[in-house]
Amino acid sequence: MAEPTNTPVPASTPRSTSPAPRQTPIIPNFPNFPSMSSPGSPILPTKLAPGARPKVLHIGDPIKYNPDTYALFSAQCDIVRPSAEERERPEFIRALKENRWGDFHAIFRPFWGTGGEMGLWDSELVDLLPPTVRVFASAGAGFDWADTKLLGERGIIYCNSGLAAAEAVADFAVAMIISTFRQLAWCINAAQSDDPADFSACHKEATAHARNLRGNVLGVIGLGNIGQQVASRCHHGFGMVIHYYDVVRLPASVEEPLGGARRHDSLQSLLAAA
Repeated sequence: MAEPTNTPVPASTPRSTSPAPRQTPIIPNFPNFPSMSSPGSPILPTKLAPGARPKVLHIGDPIKYNPDTYALFSAQCDIVRPSAEERERPEFIRALKENRWGDFHAIFRPFWGTGGEMGLWDSELVDLLPPTVRVFASAGAGFDWADTKLLGERGIIYCNSGLAAAEAVADFAVAMIISTFRQLAWCINAAQSDDPADFSACHKEATAHARNLRGNVLGVIGLGNIGQQVASRCHHGFGMVIHYYDVVRLPASVEEPLGGARRHDSLQSLLAAA
């Protein structure tokens, strides 16, 4: 699921060094929640009483970053944050059954490290949600931990945060690529081994096994947000040639800045070239 372009920066994720599209965080107004149901669906729009504010179930630890954004968000919503014990699946199910947190309108998981204690959001959990819920916003690029089809059938939009960690993940990926080409793991282990023989062997032999990145083909499986950032770093920073495999060919506006990245029709073709 693609991240909407007007999604606020996740409250627990430090903004990267990429330029922000606006200086002021975008906080929507909540006069009422429109229905996301299809024609004929029994799901009705969630209407708020005059002067009422939407209630948001914050699952996970308190936010750590972007406090100003969270303060603006909190000023327009009533935030309810279950304790760590309440987030464990048996207790979480019990709380939903007894409507412990009332009829909340959205679920907010701002940090990937916590907030998943209840496990998979399958029918056992989704079927217990109050009918007022319309949004599930979670940290993390993936959404395999939530049955998005079932959520959609209930008129609940699932929002991931695909862009939030893209730079950090890309940096780690490039670090591992460099480490592989330059035999850094071997060198680090030899330096830390406290064994003169290991250090001497690495010092003599590592350069014979190491390779420069420049001119080598980098095969990227899935040229999405993270893949594009990895490819950009490796092409512009290290002179690598970019090949990729994806279900569709990306537009020239993406391929050309990457040195004319070449798409392969099959994974086997990409692996043969990289």
